[in-house]
Amino acid sequence: IANKFILSSKVFVFVGKISYPLYLWHWPLLLFSRMVYPPGSTSMLASPYVIVIVAFLLSIMTYYFVENQIRFRKSNAIPIILLAVMVLIGITSILICNNASYFKESYI
Repeated sequence: IANKFILSSKVFVFVGKISYPLYLWHWPLLLFSRMVYPPGSTSMLASPYVIVIVAFLLSIMTYYFVENQIRFRKSNAIPIILLAVMVLIGITSILICNNASYFKESYI
């Protein structure tokens, strides 16, 4: 009975729909926040609670603008564009890590 009423509620179903994008967003955001704002920082972006809220918002946007677009697509243009964006992000990340001494000293 609990499954029927609680787990099938709109809130739980919605959280289930965004759970995978949330899984993908929360750790990179938390780690990036820790790298940019060391422990004890007074910045609002150093708070894990703010980062989790941002992760929820990004997850919702990812679900609607990426997942649904791919799932219900009418052409192959969107996956090709997303692949190009992923490659661009990967190349940019490699260049940043290779050229930034801050990352070399502290985290890599």
